[in-house]
Amino acid sequence: MAPPARRMVLLSHLEEMMYTSTASLHYRTMSIRALFFRGICPPARVQCPAVSALGLSGDGFTIEKSLRLLEGENTACISYSLLTGEKPVTLEVKTLLALPGIHELMFQWNSRLAAESKRNGLVRVPASTRTPEVFFAHNGVFRAEPHWYLNAIYRRENERGYSGLEDLWKPGTFQWTLSPGQTAHLVCSTEPVELDRVLGDLERARESLDRQTSVVTSDADTRLEMLVRAAESFVVSAPGESYSQRPVKVIAQYPWSPASGRAAARRFCGLFLTTGRLEEGRILLLGLAAQMRDGMVPTEYSENGEAPTYHGADVSLWFINALGEYFAQSEDEATVRSLFSAVEKIIETYKSAGDDNLFHDPDGLIGARSARPARS
Repeated sequence: MAPPARRMVLLSHLEEMMYTSTASLHYRTMSIRALFFRGICPPARVQCPAVSALGLSGDGFTIEKSLRLLEGENTACISYSLLTGEKPVTLEVKTLLALPGIHELMFQWNSRLAAESKRNGLVRVPASTRTPEVFFAHNGVFRAEPHWYLNAIYRRENERGYSGLEDLWKPGTFQWTLSPGQTAHLVCSTEPVELDRVLGDLERARESLDRQTSVVTSDADTRLEMLVRAAESFVVSAPGESYSQRPVKVIAQYPWSPASGRAAARRFCGLFLTTGRLEEGRILLLGLAAQMRDGMVPTEYSENGEAPTYHGADVSLWFINALGEYFAQSEDEATVRSLFSAVEKIIETYKSAGDDNLFHDPDGLIGARSARPARS
């Protein structure tokens, strides 16, 4: 909600059901994925379709499901395309919302929630005292069916020793009847959205990424192409009036880890140079230098937007290495000259290490004692 900090879980789960008619004119029900609840398993009558690289297959049809995220927005687009089939398929999607921060859980007594149908396929869930606004855009039919799903179990969380029980809220059900070649679209966002605009932006983003990928890969090097596309997920930026004003950060691990200065400096070459993202790399280096304190580059940023910590003895050295690699590829003398005073400050700090944070050990190596918050 304040990129890259204050991450929240909004759309937690989709309960997807497909209905196909049989020769006896009854309907066969299939579920793509089911939740587990305390004391309750998914019903035995629900049949799961086969999953393959080509899509979800069952009873003479194949559906392809895709999830696409719109860069620079809290907007996700889920699409279902009926690739093959002899007859129409009815698809129902129940959207289950959580709405807490990523380290919190939702319970029915936390908020009073409602759903409002607007024009042009827009559905709005108003904000409450503890939850943000949520909007849906779609090209199907929406039925308001507000309902709480109590005691959803997250089994992996329980295995890790965390609380793994949460209540999820359903605003309603979205429904489509698809013939072969047709696609159902469902968009979830924190802003009022128009479906056509989102689909257009996603298509332009795909074309842009294809062009970017083709610059650094060949047709034969599919593994490198996959890595270049994967790198896109770890580089994050906040919205700004212009591209040069957007701070760039790196999140090393999802879903828990916050943005990290150490990860950005250590992985600089792979994320920014190999992928041809030189301008974003330059902005990252300028940002790290601007936040340097007493010769130390930020180690980690707070998830809630508080001041960063400075406790990594290696981070500033990785920063110098990243700057050198950046200059070797970009030959951008102006940026390097503007950051040279930061490099000198780091060297002087490490030469005189011995304060309450940095120290020299008997072997001449440099270490850090504890986390240091930013000074006001």
